[in-house]
Amino acid sequence: MTQVATPFAGSFALSKTFIDANLAGMSPDQARLSAGDGGSTAQWVLGHLVYWRSQVVGMLGGTPLWGEGEHEEFRGVERADLSGAPGRTFSELQSDLAQVTRRLDAAFEGAEPSGDLIGTLQFLAAHEAYHAGQLGVFRRLAGLPGAIGK
Repeated sequence: MTQVATPFAGSFALSKTFIDANLAGMSPDQARLSAGDGGSTAQWVLGHLVYWRSQVVGMLGGTPLWGEGEHEEFRGVERADLSGAPGRTFSELQSDLAQVTRRLDAAFEGAEPSGDLIGTLQFLAAHEAYHAGQLGVFRRLAGLPGAIGK
């Protein structure tokens, strides 16, 4: 892994530990709880994270888990129809996260990001950390104990 790719790979790996901890023990019903009318859910946030991890894989020259136009409901809140069920179940999204993470790890191995891609990776690493924390709020909303800093 290149010196430039290593910190980004580390940021995404650390976020993944927070994501996994915050989702541990959460049921599909709990994952569909919203903090308010029209708000997102843990299930949608998980899909959103998988979507963007898949995009990063492609940016790094790997094969994205989800192809062009697939699961656009997870791209961004402005495109999400949060009133209905998303196109992937909570269980499928958990499996997708594991799969896309393997692809992401492999893509970072040979990556030599530069220029605009470095800025994009900086933003997406911070974006992922934000959503990993958001999953902690959904965890508490579901009545589960905090998972970070035990």
